[in-house]
Amino acid sequence: MNGYVDLRPVDDRKAIYSVHFYAPHYYTHQGIDSSRVHLKGKLIYPGEMQVLEGSPKIRWDKEKLRKNLAPVRAFQKKHNAKILVGEFGVLRWAPGSAQWLTDAISLFEEYGWSWCYYSYGNWNGWNPSYDPDDVPSNEMNGGKVTDRLRVLIKEGWSRNKL
Repeated sequence: MNGYVDLRPVDDRKAIYSVHFYAPHYYTHQGIDSSRVHLKGKLIYPGEMQVLEGSPKIRWDKEKLRKNLAPVRAFQKKHNAKILVGEFGVLRWAPGSAQWLTDAISLFEEYGWSWCYYSYGNWNGWNPSYDPDDVPSNEMNGGKVTDRLRVLIKEGWSRNKL
């Protein structure tokens, strides 16, 4: 997000500025690889957690997400810029993931940002149609309406019909 602090807009009123959002990274990516496997299912949102290994624990909740997005929001307001959250998501086994999605989407919607959830297809770690304890799979549809999928439908997709 800090890349937006000194970013200068391009001279094109049709430009769209993108950001990826996975804050705090330790939470959204817990258990995804060997360096984080010990964290799988242990970091809870909202709650106290590190941003990176060795950093102090801080409380993460909707207001902390808002503060994390503040440089992008300031850029948007200062330059009347269009913002796209090109990727955001949380692993399916992260406790509190439905609340994290609710809080993130509500901020994106409040700010008038477009957004793309990562990821519905491919490996099912991110897929909202799988439960936290489902076995790894590359099947596109887990066939379940999970709490995370309900958030995506209710908080976003159903409010943004073409």
